[in-house]
Amino acid sequence: MKKMQSILLVDDDEISNMLTAMKVNELAMTERVAAVTSGQQALDYCIAHCLTPAADSCPDLILLDINMPGMSGFEFLEKLNQLGCPRLPKVVVLTTSSSPRDVERARSLKVTGYIDKPLTPEKLFPLLED
Repeated sequence: MKKMQSILLVDDDEISNMLTAMKVNELAMTERVAAVTSGQQALDYCIAHCLTPAADSCPDLILLDINMPGMSGFEFLEKLNQLGCPRLPKVVVLTTSSSPRDVERARSLKVTGYIDKPLTPEKLFPLLED
């Protein structure tokens, strides 16, 4: 797996974001990690960083929790898919929900993968192989 330019973490739990960022940095997966705590903040981030033709600052990967207050991860995915970004980031759902209904809904929204917390290389790396 080649090193990514940036990863966006989306989780309403700041401690989860911190632990995931530590793991991502430990695995030397990226040059830059950004974290937001809501679906709306994630959408705003993608609007600001992914809608330019070059989209150089668009994250290569979004690690997304689905159960968040306000805009859920599912709502974020629906809106992200409607943005018309020149280059959509890969999205991996990283969550505590193992509901088959949630897994199916995520897949219908074109995610790269769906994994249970906590993040481990064994869970993530197979999803990111080109």
